[in-house]
Amino acid sequence: MTFYIHELPSFFALVFKLVLLFYARKSKVRSSLTRLYLTLLVLMSVLNVIEFVGIWQLTRHGFGASIGGFGFAHFATMIPTVAVLLHISLRLSIDGSGHPHWRRYFLYLYLPVLPLEYLLLLTNDLVAGFAPFMYSIRRDPGTLYYLFETYVTVYLLASLANLIYGARASRQLVISRTRNRLWLLGLSPLALMLLYLMVANYLGLPVFTSTFHLPIAITLFLIATTYAIYQYRLFDIEFYIPWSKVRKRKTAFYQRIQATIAEIAELKSVSEILDLLANSLRCQVAFIGGPRPVIALANGQNSWEKENLLLAEFPQDALKKIDSIVVANEIADRLPVLHGLMKHHKVGAIVPFNSHSSTSAHWMLLGEHFSDQVYTPLDFKMVETLFDRIGERFLDNLLLLRSQLGEANDELRDYQRRLGLAWDELESLRKTLSDTEQDNRALRDEKASLMRQSFRVVPGGLPNAIESGQKTLEQYLAESEREIVRAALRDCGGNKVQAARLLGVQLRTLHYLIQRHNLESDEKI
Repeated sequence: MTFYIHELPSFFALVFKLVLLFYARKSKVRSSLTRLYLTLLVLMSVLNVIEFVGIWQLTRHGFGASIGGFGFAHFATMIPTVAVLLHISLRLSIDGSGHPHWRRYFLYLYLPVLPLEYLLLLTNDLVAGFAPFMYSIRRDPGTLYYLFETYVTVYLLASLANLIYGARASRQLVISRTRNRLWLLGLSPLALMLLYLMVANYLGLPVFTSTFHLPIAITLFLIATTYAIYQYRLFDIEFYIPWSKVRKRKTAFYQRIQATIAEIAELKSVSEILDLLANSLRCQVAFIGGPRPVIALANGQNSWEKENLLLAEFPQDALKKIDSIVVANEIADRLPVLHGLMKHHKVGAIVPFNSHSSTSAHWMLLGEHFSDQVYTPLDFKMVETLFDRIGERFLDNLLLLRSQLGEANDELRDYQRRLGLAWDELESLRKTLSDTEQDNRALRDEKASLMRQSFRVVPGGLPNAIESGQKTLEQYLAESEREIVRAALRDCGGNKVQAARLLGVQLRTLHYLIQRHNLESDEKI
């Protein structure tokens, strides 16, 4: 198979596009933006096929009616391609434009497509026909061809304006700003080439064939934009400009990371490591997995933020499913639930340590400002080295803690054994004391019984007063009760406790009887 020199750009461009299509289909990155970009990639690949086959036919068979068909097919494919390009530029430049309520506004971008396709394919008003031009063909403009030129010019300039707006330095999301700059870098040469072709036709300037030069520009554009769409970690163009602020900031950042790696070995506690890391990454850091979270704030943050920090409240059930570094900006479409949790708790990234262990798994949560510092491949390479060093340090501390925990468990078991022995001795003493109390109670009862046996109150017959009827029965009983209490007190030597036991009454009852019979002042008692 023989190729002519003017066929090579289209051929190699087609090969590159097929490779990019294969890469896009195999990529794990899936979102509404990647689907939209895949549509653009397919349309531009179709353009390339039309160009290559058209040039092939023209070179070998000369100009004919079929060649004009390739020309119309080229224009028919280019019209929706420009609309999709503007659609993507809007998605890239406006934060939150992926929300469903934006869809109806984006549909308005495609309103000119159908009228232009109608004018192109069903009338001669847009393009009247085609004629040979060098080793390609050139369109013969119709009376309304200016509509197509206006459409392409406005949409291309609007796309460039959107990307310039999205690449502004004040944009909050650094990764979005970087993605817009890469798109701007790829689209600018292509847009300028198309605009030059249209202006050159009007002004009679030197014109080059679009079928030779455009495939090269389109291929370079697609290489840059495919990288920007399907990669989350993008190189920053400004970093490669020696005098740029980004290069100065990144250089200082890398120096901080290297200094942090060197200092970690000297730190003795998790809190010290987290404080150093927070200052290096300029974001909050929380370490979760122990009895309570450990939180560190970067220099310049208010101390009250520590109390209201949402990082420490991140649910551990969600963390248990994470076994590799997770960045919030990279999982919006792949893991929407986890992404929602990270956004709610203001978490920029999650770094697991010993995630497969059921007893020693820990997770480091980095604040949402993490992505302001870390977004390029070199950034992630540096911080991953830092995280590996921290993991080694945590592992060293963990081994030490396990050793100390083992010793503490041995001491605890010894204390438990001693406590068991002391408890047995205490139970033995309690039993001995109980037996002693029972013996004492038996002795007291026996003594009381003996005292009752020796205690007798024998009346000397009936009182004389009964015969005369001078006293009542109640008075006789009171006198007898008084004599019995007096005798009990006398036999017990005045000991009221023994007297109460001898009489079989409570002590307070005995006190009552003594007061009732006025025995407290009795000299005989």
